[in-house]
Amino acid sequence: MRYIIFLIVISNLYGKFEKISYNTTSYGMGSFLSSLISNKINSSSIEIDILYPYEIVELSRTKLNMQSSIKNLKYRVEFEYFGLDEYNETSLGVTTPLSINSLVILPKIEILSNKVENDQSFYYGFSIGSIYNSKNYSLELNLDRVLSFENNLSPIYTFAALFDISNNIFGVIEIEKDEDTDLIYKTGINYSPFKKFSISLGIAPELYSIYSGLRVSYNNLSFSYSGSYHSYLGYSQMIGISYGL
Repeated sequence: MRYIIFLIVISNLYGKFEKISYNTTSYGMGSFLSSLISNKINSSSIEIDILYPYEIVELSRTKLNMQSSIKNLKYRVEFEYFGLDEYNETSLGVTTPLSINSLVILPKIEILSNKVENDQSFYYGFSIGSIYNSKNYSLELNLDRVLSFENNLSPIYTFAALFDISNNIFGVIEIEKDEDTDLIYKTGINYSPFKKFSISLGIAPELYSIYSGLRVSYNNLSFSYSGSYHSYLGYSQMIGISYGL
């Protein structure tokens, strides 16, 4: 039982200090919306990401995302699993992008499951995001779990800007806020010397964290690795694979 409590406490610390989406296109410090931009919303793909927070195998998280379309209806399905038999968390979310000229609206329905030994609970939430694309920049606004049912989950508000610095360098600035913490600022750059290769660096001063990542692509297959270092909690790393359909 003490071990289960330890996992719950560390998991909550991870959520508080590292509200970062590690995925195959997050540049090591981005957000879900950033991944949609770089994945090209009109494309179809399958992604799998494995995250090891603070080098603790028991805290590893597995994410599986699929993005495709049925006729003219685009959709993205996200599945995430964390934990052991005694304690685990599972989430399933579905997003359908709605395009209006340069603006994309992203409503998302999410089901979350939390299990502690033989006690299991289910929660339901609704999120909405938006992306505005211009020639040299993109703006993102995300209201994560702005509505929740069965349980009062704290919403998370995120604003991000992606902008071109040169032909092969772009910057990212992200601001995040929830009910329990002050404003969190993240900033970074992505450098792509070749069409199929990119590296990234980022920093989040309020989280006492620095980030780095690289991405290599060949035909429809992409491989990525990103990591972070927290001044108090140590190293985290992510490995991701994406395949374009």
